[in-house]
Amino acid sequence: MTFSVYENDTVDGKVLYRVNASGNDGPTDVVTYSLQDRTFFEISPTTGEISIRTAAPDYEKFRDHYNLTVCAVDTPNPVRRTACQNIMVTIYDVNDNIPVFDPSVYSKSVKENVPIGTILGTVTATDKDISPTFNTVHYSIIGDSEGKFSIDNNGSITVNTSLDYETKKNYSLLILASDSLNNATVYFNILVLPVNEYAPEFIALNLTLTVPENTQFDSNYTLN
Repeated sequence: MTFSVYENDTVDGKVLYRVNASGNDGPTDVVTYSLQDRTFFEISPTTGEISIRTAAPDYEKFRDHYNLTVCAVDTPNPVRRTACQNIMVTIYDVNDNIPVFDPSVYSKSVKENVPIGTILGTVTATDKDISPTFNTVHYSIIGDSEGKFSIDNNGSITVNTSLDYETKKNYSLLILASDSLNNATVYFNILVLPVNEYAPEFIALNLTLTVPENTQFDSNYTLN
């Protein structure tokens, strides 16, 4: 015997399965049904109809099946007789888990002369759904209108264009993780560090300094 449900299905009055047992003692023989485990399912003692009691089992906890034992007792008789039957409930996975980032925020410091193509870091979001159809996470960047950075399917963030400390000192990237139904976001903060890029330059290239003879050692003069 077997029937199937979707994980975490709730009570809706739907009959999932019906068992049938009959006694051999004539029309007065009455069969009463019961379940040994009523955690998730219940059975009508008179009709043998099985339905959800509170919610169907969680696929991630029980994987793909759950075992029920149904017992039937015939009464009234001088001797009560009981028969039990195992039923395997097939559980179908649904996309009921949201991707979760760990940690909840990312930060990275980088010099402004970092080469284009450098990977700054990798974000990671995990999805507890078992089925690959539901636990595969795709990443994207929200709001990077300048296209300074990119992210791949592994969550690695790469520098796309040159950074300049004098133009912009920090970036706060909003990273989206999606399993095609459920979404999660996290911030990846980037601090741009200055680099001593420029040597001092004289404003005038031809300068003259006249110093009288016998000038003291610590005297000051101005270049003209």
